[in-house]
Amino acid sequence: MRVLVTGGSGGLGRYVVRALEGKAEVFAPSHKHVDITWNVDVLRFFCYVKPHVVVHLAAMANTAMCETHGHSAYKINARGTVNVVRACAEAKARLIYMSTDAVFAGEGPHPEDKTPSPDVLVGSKREGEGSIYGFTKLGGEQAVAALGNDGLIVRANFFTRHCNGKTSFAEYVAREARIPRFFHCYEGVVSTPVFAKTLAERIVQAVVEREHGILHVASSDSVNRVEQARMICEAYGLPTNTIVVDSTKASDGRLVAPRGVRGTVREEIAKMVKEEPL
Repeated sequence: MRVLVTGGSGGLGRYVVRALEGKAEVFAPSHKHVDITWNVDVLRFFCYVKPHVVVHLAAMANTAMCETHGHSAYKINARGTVNVVRACAEAKARLIYMSTDAVFAGEGPHPEDKTPSPDVLVGSKREGEGSIYGFTKLGGEQAVAALGNDGLIVRANFFTRHCNGKTSFAEYVAREARIPRFFHCYEGVVSTPVFAKTLAERIVQAVVEREHGILHVASSDSVNRVEQARMICEAYGLPTNTIVVDSTKASDGRLVAPRGVRGTVREEIAKMVKEEPL
């Protein structure tokens, strides 16, 4: 089995590539080798690799940058995914698409069969970090849905300290607490986060078992950003008294994951500390 992983050097991608070792022949090209925003570039690489499965992780995932560079976010997250979908259809390859809990707005928890509703529409006033990101990722989901049984949409909120192109939340917490200095975390932002390695292993299971449709991967409990920051600090042996509670933003990204429920948030953070020590 030949598996093509886009975004293979990212915070999640490196764990997916590692989890595929011994199970498949893996191709994980860098952006300079394949630019997903160029349809011809994508088709050319597919002709070279002839993948059986594509794990599509490449995205503009920096939510703040998506807000200020909405056109680029749409070009990468939505149009880029359309290019990958078209190439998969031509190559008759299965596609696993990494989406996000940001496709939902309003009160959770959100089951797999719930219709996504990001809090932004084309041409509307953009308010709230993450809304453009959620909208563009939903565009990718709509493209993948056209593949039917050859497509799987994975939604999750994952964490890792090492992300390309942005400072992850976990790295932000660890960095600020080590200094130490006061740093803000949103009390009203709630999610069911899992460690990137845990998510990668579940994605690879989906590849092997030929799953399709929609798959939520989530922790067995939920936390807000303040609680998550405290758990990260405690797990790394860092002080927690510099966390500043910020109530200016609220969102509910809790996912219902009947086939993808993992450990508690504290257990997932413990896995990160073991895999990514300070």
